[in-house]
Amino acid sequence: MSEPKPLPFEPKGRNARQKAQKTSAPNSPAPKPAGAQSAKKRGQGKAAPNPPRESRMGGVPPEVSDRMVRRAALFCGIPTAMGFGSLVASYIAISRHWLEVSNTLVLLVSLGLTGLGVLGLSYGALSASWDPGRVGSRWGGDEFRKNLGYLTEAWRSQRIAKTDAPKDETP
Repeated sequence: MSEPKPLPFEPKGRNARQKAQKTSAPNSPAPKPAGAQSAKKRGQGKAAPNPPRESRMGGVPPEVSDRMVRRAALFCGIPTAMGFGSLVASYIAISRHWLEVSNTLVLLVSLGLTGLGVLGLSYGALSASWDPGRVGSRWGGDEFRKNLGYLTEAWRSQRIAKTDAPKDETP
């Protein structure tokens, strides 16, 4: 079973251990960092337990994933619910002759709020702190700028890699 590729927006250096394992021979142990000693040599007697499976496989840590889901639910759920609610509210208001509104306006308001929910989904994931040990700010403006920088850097490097790749010249 092959190891999953790192996500394009993961910060560099998080998967240094995995990269070292990939470059070494498949059956040889991973190289140890300089100055690293085993737990037995340091006198602790027992080696440290293996890290959780998610961190070994290079996936998103559970606390970061939970943080992203909470933010996405907030920033996406509220505008989307308002978009669907505007349809129901306008139907009731128009059918009871409380309000005279064109169908186009009802559609545009509903689509606008639902579209805002789609943007909120992306903002929720990007505004969460991707650092497992740091919660981040309430609205996530700094985290959004930082994470958007990671994404644009990954997109640029992929675009450069595609343009630098040799072209297949088969007739």
